[in-house]
Amino acid sequence: MGIWKLKNKTPFNADYCFYRDDVDGGEVWIIGVKATFDIKGDNPGELSISDEQVNVFLSPEYRGDENRSSLLYDSDLVLRKDYVDIIVNGHAHAVGQPVTNSMVCVEVGKWSKTLNVFGERYWIRELGVIYKTDPQKFDKIPIIYENAYGGLSEFEQPDKNGNPTPLFDIRNPVGRGFRKKRKELIRCRLPNFEYPDCKTTTGKSKRNRVACFGAIPAHWSPRINFAGTYDDDFLTSKSLGRPGDFDSRYYNSAPVDQQLKNIEDGIGVRLTNLTPNGKLIFYLPIVQVFFKTWLKDRFIKHRGTLHSVIIEPDYPRVSMLWQTSIKCQYQEHFIEDSLITHDLRF
Repeated sequence: MGIWKLKNKTPFNADYCFYRDDVDGGEVWIIGVKATFDIKGDNPGELSISDEQVNVFLSPEYRGDENRSSLLYDSDLVLRKDYVDIIVNGHAHAVGQPVTNSMVCVEVGKWSKTLNVFGERYWIRELGVIYKTDPQKFDKIPIIYENAYGGLSEFEQPDKNGNPTPLFDIRNPVGRGFRKKRKELIRCRLPNFEYPDCKTTTGKSKRNRVACFGAIPAHWSPRINFAGTYDDDFLTSKSLGRPGDFDSRYYNSAPVDQQLKNIEDGIGVRLTNLTPNGKLIFYLPIVQVFFKTWLKDRFIKHRGTLHSVIIEPDYPRVSMLWQTSIKCQYQEHFIEDSLITHDLRF
């Protein structure tokens, strides 16, 4: 019987798990390596290997209660990712002095994403007209889903059996601004973050977009839309794989517009208004991660594929997650160990 041991010769954290293949349900041996780098300076910042390496997470990590807070870090080990997740955990900063509104921007190479930022605002009604208050001044605001559009309505709707059930925005159940009826809007807080081309409107309009940089839980939309149909036909099939309409985009936790097909080695990153001085520039390191796994009576050489880049300007630091896998149906007990090495250039 194998002992499933990792011989990690890198300065980074590593962990493993077994996963069921989507198609045939066969066992897959998965290894993840997460490298964390401190960023010193800002124009550009110099990277160094962090003394505190962030863990490889085997399960999601929430900011608070799983049902009432947003996701901080998703589970790192999944079957595959067809796109690289870009995640940013941080604050929007007013540079120099408090402001009522501003913008934040993340750029990775030629890709970029910009959000407008507002201080606290509310819906109020005067003379029968509902409108937004002027934004209050702010120094910094956490860029989290609690401060983005979404949330829970005070009114309930009946389910198929006639039982009252909460009405919420499945794209972001912990947000603010979502209401079923206009009368609920009075004194309702508006989101702090909006896309430049999408201003928040009244009601539960689908035109209101969820604007954030963080990871999306698997049971929120759009991820849940890719999970497949677990109907009676699937359950009676006794399949060990996923439903036929399962989509691998389910595994990506970044917002859709933060999923990149590939990232070039040593690519530049620029953050605007995500640090107290307003600007942070650095270059991702050039890293290759190598694996050699002893399976039964042979060595298998394989390489890691970049799955995620997590930027945290509050520290400031950046973490990168590489993953590799081997299909090992009926041979999982013959896996003895995997040797992990790396090549690093700044």
